[in-house]
Amino acid sequence: GFCLNRFCPSSSWSTMLRNALRRLCTTNTNNNLSTLETIVNQRYSAKKFSSQPVDPTLLRQLLTITNRAPTGWNLQPWVGIVVRSDAQRKALGQAALSQPQITQAPVTVVFAGTTRPTDNLATTLERGLKSGHLGPMYGPFMSRTVSFMLDGGPAGVLQHGKAALADIYSTLYEPTMSIPTDLKGYAWKQTMLPVAHFLLAATASGLVTCPMEGINECAVKKVVGLPDHYTVPVIVPLGYPVEGAPTPVRSPRRPLNEVFFEDKFENPLPD
Repeated sequence: GFCLNRFCPSSSWSTMLRNALRRLCTTNTNNNLSTLETIVNQRYSAKKFSSQPVDPTLLRQLLTITNRAPTGWNLQPWVGIVVRSDAQRKALGQAALSQPQITQAPVTVVFAGTTRPTDNLATTLERGLKSGHLGPMYGPFMSRTVSFMLDGGPAGVLQHGKAALADIYSTLYEPTMSIPTDLKGYAWKQTMLPVAHFLLAATASGLVTCPMEGINECAVKKVVGLPDHYTVPVIVPLGYPVEGAPTPVRSPRRPLNEVFFEDKFENPLPD
């Protein structure tokens, strides 16, 4: 390993250099956290958008960052449909109850999750093994576990039976993995992780967004051509703020002791 004592005339110089490096690392960490805090506090849901187009290179960078969001078993059971053409924006706007953000913003991303997450299992294993992310012995374990946990069968009917078996085993023997009985809920959970990344990445680039739940999901799926086994929790218009528009008042949030708890739900986090 690298030894500072070889190059320093005394151990005191070595100690001073180590301390200086430690302070530098701590400063960089604090700066990163402060930057993230600033981005989080700057994000807001825009009600109006400028017609200024979003540079395709910047958009691709945002999507690349979004693609690194956490995901269960690395399956990434979600997709994003990037809507930019005038005709598609108009149709999507109608599916979003004619809310103006869709037609104002130059880009809207329709985020959707699949209720058949194991469709991605084979390619996920292949990529993981080829890249070295997964060890050769891990593949069979992952395949068995993911299939048992998330392969719902026709219309997801198998999930309830597997969940009941898991509950019985946990009661009689020891806790085991819970099986999701609502694969639509699982799809929404997995999809909202990249949505959060997308919102913050957009804010960091000087763009504004507006995550929108007020949509007709069936109509949205029809506009963008999503198969039946996909579900849409949110669509996100993306663009630049209107020049000269006043900065909106920050929305209030519940205090920490209403949303965080110490050890048990009955114990609010102390101040």
